[in-house]
Amino acid sequence: MSSVVKGFLYEIKKNRILYLMCVPALIVLIMFSYIPFAGVWMAFTDFNVVDGIFGSKFVGLDNFKYFFSENSMGWKVTYNTLYINFFGLILGIIIPVSIAIMINEIRHKATKK
Repeated sequence: MSSVVKGFLYEIKKNRILYLMCVPALIVLIMFSYIPFAGVWMAFTDFNVVDGIFGSKFVGLDNFKYFFSENSMGWKVTYNTLYINFFGLILGIIIPVSIAIMINEIRHKATKK
């Protein structure tokens, strides 16, 4: 064994508890960063259940051309999504924060509670 491999194995053995503590974070990283890649890949293929995700024919941007074509509802769906998200942000962040600031500015303690 080379000294590099010996040093690496010694490091692993010496700090095994620290490396075990990293395992949950690595599992979360893999779950939320690498596993969803299959869905992104599927958007660029002519998906066929028999062939699977990575066996289906790659079509590039043809699916997106179809989705945003004149006969499709792609633009309407995109507009509705942005519209709903905009008002969700307004109702979910700006209004509650404004109310919290107004309540915080009340001087009378009994009313504030």
